[in-house]
Amino acid sequence: MTRRQIFTTGHRALFCALSCALAIACTGGDLEEHNAIAERLAPILVDNVRTRPGGDIAGLHDDAERLGPVAVYVDRSLTMQPYVRTPGTAFGRLVGILDDFIASEVSFFGFGFPTREGSSQKVEPLPPHEIYQDGTYTYANNDYAALFRAFPRDGTTRLVITDAVQSDPEGGARLRAVAEELHRWVTDGGAFAALVYRNPYHGQYYSDLTEADPIYSCGNRPLVAFVLAPSRAAVADLLTRLGPGLNPAHVIQVGGTDLSINLVPETLPDSSRRRGVRVASGIDTAVAAGFHPIPFSVVLERSGDGFEGYVPLQVEAVLSLRQRPWATLGREGTVEFVRHLRPSLHAWSFDKRALRGASQPAKHGASNSLGAEPVKLDVRTPPPPEVRVSGDSVRARFTLPTRRPGAGGKDFALLVSLRPDENGARALVPDELSTDDDRDPGACGRVLKLQRLLSGILLRNYVPGRTLLVTDWR
Repeated sequence: MTRRQIFTTGHRALFCALSCALAIACTGGDLEEHNAIAERLAPILVDNVRTRPGGDIAGLHDDAERLGPVAVYVDRSLTMQPYVRTPGTAFGRLVGILDDFIASEVSFFGFGFPTREGSSQKVEPLPPHEIYQDGTYTYANNDYAALFRAFPRDGTTRLVITDAVQSDPEGGARLRAVAEELHRWVTDGGAFAALVYRNPYHGQYYSDLTEADPIYSCGNRPLVAFVLAPSRAAVADLLTRLGPGLNPAHVIQVGGTDLSINLVPETLPDSSRRRGVRVASGIDTAVAAGFHPIPFSVVLERSGDGFEGYVPLQVEAVLSLRQRPWATLGREGTVEFVRHLRPSLHAWSFDKRALRGASQPAKHGASNSLGAEPVKLDVRTPPPPEVRVSGDSVRARFTLPTRRPGAGGKDFALLVSLRPDENGARALVPDELSTDDDRDPGACGRVLKLQRLLSGILLRNYVPGRTLLVTDWR
């Protein structure tokens, strides 16, 4: 197998502080003092997570930024008219529930290009009663990227209600721009979700493609709410408040975590061994207020004997088929997705001795008193995961053949990340939701290039699982 070097210089301050809090918990001493230090460090860690590039890393801490003000943006293009003509549909119920929100301030806007040529996109306040009127929907098309670009980071959760057809007269430029704007949103610490509802749709549809526009008639036309929120917790609050009576047919989320990752102490036996290889021992869990529990362990270097010195470090990912998005993907779809997850590993060394006598909490931008530094890793190309289904859970074991991180010292923080490849990103958007040709009346239940639009966003930004391991190599 080929080797690849994985190296990063990002998030140094975050992991310096996080390693400090966890290593203190691991070295014994006065528990109350350690808990107090961890409590004082937590705000600094959250600040580092939110302000540094790669906001997905927020999956390592408890997200406390709940739902605040809500702004709703309704697509005013002509193809939206059939959504409003049938009472009691997902469209009407969604707008009605949003209009009835009490705890949060809700405002409504309409957006789109009034004409195909010679106009700029308008974004204007929209009285709620006008949302239900056919005459509101007369615009030619829209540009999601331009709309997203204008959204400030002010704690407001923004919903964009649309048929999700991105007009793209430039031949791909607008689709790429949408992915770029959502990448900016997520790396700034925000969360993104696409909520897909099924809605009756009977009437004229307008395609950007040439030839005649079809008449659509179906009971399952996708209606999509793009959600740009300040946090994953705000998205969860929104879904709760929308209620069980308006469950989306499919949900895709970026930001936070959708699966758990556990360190595996012993490898599975193979054809040459009657027993597995003990890789880690003394696995325990450190808890710092505001953070997800983080495992720490001794890593046994001798476990690399027989593997050319590469320690067969293993982690297991667990997905619940009762939770979104796996519930809607189903067992086969979830297994297909898991097979296309690709693990990566980054490491930081730190000097645990520097913690002795530390009594003052670290401050934002403070000097690196731990001597924490990113270190190079020599990792062989991981083999395919071992996947099994057990009841309502899908479990995947990933092997990361790794040499000791760097020279000297033995204490390292290891960041394990699981990301989908291109096929995995596509697997998250079911084929029955997307089409490449919407001129056929039979395409009523699918959205033009939705898979291409969302998979491009997911491939760049979606990290369904991350965990930090504090390790002592012996």
